[in-house]
Amino acid sequence: MSNNECFDFRVYMHVNFLENSFEVDQIIPRCADAGYDGIELRGFDINEKMSTAQYLDYVYPLTEKYQLKVTFGCPNDPVNRDVNVRKASLENFKYVIGFAANHGIPSLNIFGSNILNPDLDYLDFEGNGSAYATDAQWKMSVDYFQEAGDFAGEKGVDLCFETHNCYIHDLAYATVRLLEKINRPRVKANLDFGNIYLHKKSKSMQEEFDLIKDHIGYVHLKNVCLFN
Repeated sequence: MSNNECFDFRVYMHVNFLENSFEVDQIIPRCADAGYDGIELRGFDINEKMSTAQYLDYVYPLTEKYQLKVTFGCPNDPVNRDVNVRKASLENFKYVIGFAANHGIPSLNIFGSNILNPDLDYLDFEGNGSAYATDAQWKMSVDYFQEAGDFAGEKGVDLCFETHNCYIHDLAYATVRLLEKINRPRVKANLDFGNIYLHKKSKSMQEEFDLIKDHIGYVHLKNVCLFN
């Protein structure tokens, strides 16, 4: 039996490769012309001209037109001090989850809140994210994504935390800790070792993979160039 018969591998292009040069209605056909199976779009209008609902209703028919599968990157703000901001963030997230369910999109790429030490630069990854998160921020994140995970479970959609610097879910061990605390079967990990590699406290690719392998629902692959 071939690998293609064992696994359903689809390769998606990430929209941020082109969005600094082209509008989304130009990016989608370029992605199709390049031979990708699908595209990962933002879960919101980066130009801030459309609401989430308007944006999703605009971009999804374009992916259908060009016969591309699609997923969305979904930012969230579970540790915002303003309870109304947190509630609005969760309701918006649930809308995207519902949209995904209604359109046969099996998984979403997700994020919590940026967690930044005000005394450090953003690029000082080892002092931001999980290293700087308080117990209260951990709890707020867990509570938020348990509710989102319950909703995703009802809708049959996987939520995959991208391992990304400056979030609680930066390194593999921190992401697994978050997932185990959330403890919802539809909440998983998106392993992006390119991000992990930039973190000074990261382990080898094999070690990071071994920590997170039982939780992976999605993977980002990319090259990394470091400049001195």
